[in-house]
Amino acid sequence: MSKNDTRALRELPRYIYGTTRLGDESLSLQQRRDIADKAMASCTWFHVSEQYGSALALLGEQFRSSQAPLPRTIFKMEVHSPDEYPELVERHLQTLGVASMDIGQLCLRDRKAADFVDDSDTFEILNNLRSRGKVERYVMEVFPWTANIALHAIESGCLDDLVEGLIFYFNPLQRFASNALWSQIQERQIPVIAMRSVCGARVHDLRDIPGVAWQPYLQQRAAEVAPIFERSGESDWARFCLRYVLNHPFVRASVGATANAENLKHLQDAAETATPLPEETVEELANLQHRWAEGTDAQARPWSM
Repeated sequence: MSKNDTRALRELPRYIYGTTRLGDESLSLQQRRDIADKAMASCTWFHVSEQYGSALALLGEQFRSSQAPLPRTIFKMEVHSPDEYPELVERHLQTLGVASMDIGQLCLRDRKAADFVDDSDTFEILNNLRSRGKVERYVMEVFPWTANIALHAIESGCLDDLVEGLIFYFNPLQRFASNALWSQIQERQIPVIAMRSVCGARVHDLRDIPGVAWQPYLQQRAAEVAPIFERSGESDWARFCLRYVLNHPFVRASVGATANAENLKHLQDAAETATPLPEETVEELANLQHRWAEGTDAQARPWSM
């Protein structure tokens, strides 16, 4: 994450297929296989995790039976201690039937996460995996409750030779980087992969339909964003989201999940054709996100958002 490294993650497409819904047991197995095949035929990159139920195992079956080139992959890497990384990597690679992780997503989630960036043993293990060709490169996951760790990593420079960028939820309703971290991202143009493209649902549904927003804060934010969306001149929520996110020059790609072939094509098209929103729209959203980050996000308990 060295300052002004504009080359990092440049080969990523603007849309990356998120595989969350492939583990959704409320959908038939055939429906999940069908959308996996469609995504493999049209998407060059996938975002995968063994946390998504049976999604990784299903993808392994689809990958092994595919006659077409396989998509490249970002793998979530969540462990309780650094010495678990090698076993986790091998387990993921064997399940998917591939030789290497294109990108490993370092998830900082346990009580020792704050020590991560100063732990020489962790660096040695991760560098060894990279030198052996098991993981090509790494990005660091950020949530509001781990943003200070990423900020320390950037300011100290201790991850400059290991981590190429950051990955976090970023859409008009969520920006899971603290204000201090966001300032560093902007100043240094740190590469970012944005997750949760459309925040799970259309803004009016999040605002108006009980239960669509899984936490009250999302419904409250949808009520503030809906008028901005309506004034923007953009009538499509997915395009609005991707126009906002992808026109930040340091955002390399947006990850979005779907189990619907029509929605998949729509997300791809919206990402590929995304043009900047009006300047006043971007400014309104940025001001809201700055306020939310200072209030709700900064006080958030882990996994409350």
